[in-house]
Amino acid sequence: MSKKFSEPDWEKLQDASTRTGLSISEIYRRCMTEVVLSVHIVKPGKRKGLRLVSKKSLDDFIHSFLPGGSRYQKRQAAEVAE
Repeated sequence: MSKKFSEPDWEKLQDASTRTGLSISEIYRRCMTEVVLSVHIVKPGKRKGLRLVSKKSLDDFIHSFLPGGSRYQKRQAAEVAE
């Protein structure tokens, strides 16, 4: 019986950028403002580490811009007010 491997829940910033088409800096900015869930894995005593991004959180952020999404509604209201 073969073992099934599921897709990982987390991905590196570079992989997230390639998958979504968003720039690394845009994804990083959204992580720092806690719009997208991420973790920073650092060894003790080191400054640099590995940042992993939650695929679900990033996908939810992108979907929020679709019609009916939370950010789509705010954007439409701002355009009407102008």
